[in-house]
Amino acid sequence: MPLEFGMVTPALLIIPLVHYIGNRAAHPRAKNILRAVVLASAGLLWAATLPIARATITTPLSLAIFTVRAL
Repeated sequence: MPLEFGMVTPALLIIPLVHYIGNRAAHPRAKNILRAVVLASAGLLWAATLPIARATITTPLSLAIFTVRAL
């Protein structure tokens, strides 16, 4: 299986999942599950940001670019 296909498959599987769950999304338990998934995803993205930033900012030039861009 090529890498590109492996990355697209989860994205394509969300379409029937949204169709199936779409009608049931008003249920409070479904809302809580979706909220938990979104918060967990945001937490994982935030946790991955720090190591990536530490690996990227290694020279004074990259630090200056980061500082200017952060302002």
